[in-house]
Amino acid sequence: MRKIGIHLLMGLVCVFSLTVLAWAQDTEANRALIIEYNDALNFNEITPELLDQFITEEAFKQQLLMVASAFPKAGHPPIDIIAEGDKVAVRATFQAVHNGDFMGIPATGKSVNMQMIAIYTIADGKIVDHWMNADELGLMEQLGIFPPDPLRSGYDWTPSSTVTGDPGDPETNKALVRRAIDEIWNQRLREQIEIFLAPSYLFHVIPTDVAGIEGYNALLDSFLTGIPDLQFQIEDMIAEGDKVVVPITYTGTHLGMLFGIPATGRKIVFTGTCIYRIADGQIVEEWNCADHLGLITQITSVSSVETWGLYK
Repeated sequence: MRKIGIHLLMGLVCVFSLTVLAWAQDTEANRALIIEYNDALNFNEITPELLDQFITEEAFKQQLLMVASAFPKAGHPPIDIIAEGDKVAVRATFQAVHNGDFMGIPATGKSVNMQMIAIYTIADGKIVDHWMNADELGLMEQLGIFPPDPLRSGYDWTPSSTVTGDPGDPETNKALVRRAIDEIWNQRLREQIEIFLAPSYLFHVIPTDVAGIEGYNALLDSFLTGIPDLQFQIEDMIAEGDKVVVPITYTGTHLGMLFGIPATGRKIVFTGTCIYRIADGQIVEEWNCADHLGLITQITSVSSVETWGLYK
């Protein structure tokens, strides 16, 4: 009886080990697929046949073809790749020249950069779903549709922090980030900020980077003044090494000044993606890419949107 128990235990350990090995192999295969996908698309002509090699999601293919017609031979070389299981996240800068019609905006011939974070879901060696956020507000500024924000430090990602430390464990890091989002933003427990964020914390966010605890508090004040009931809904988590990627849906009501726009009382819903970097049990760095263009169009009159020419 004792031998049977030992054999059963050994069998379970073996099955678990094989499952973990297969998961790791799938993760690496998916990472390799996204690297190949990026290499194939970057600064090359985009065709339906090329996209068919990598993507099954028809809506995504049509979106990419639309963008390619306005920004031919664009590139988005990966800066960060974070993979876990069937998900691969990529942080990049979209680089292109506006040589075709884009959402009713005639070609301007202008060179543009646009921060972006994409999360791809892989099945059977192809992209079957995606979540993507890009700085479309910055794109509109560069195309002359919106006036440039005087606080803007640029349209590319700024250099990363050099602060390092113990990277921690991916699952522990996920739990840390989940708590930080919930306690700081959803519960408004400001005393927790210094627990979750390192003194050297650096936040890459538009219009300009935020540094340290004091800067983070000022950012929190700004958003909660405009959207006092703001809530973060975590849609997923992808973790590898010292980084955790979190797609988020933001909800609330526009009840105060936000981006220079007075309160409208309108309900808002928009999405974003954050990448958190952990060192010594605290968040030392964060990258955010959110749909600020979508947010602004929700709290601005329809006539203004039509004037900007975004939806002709």
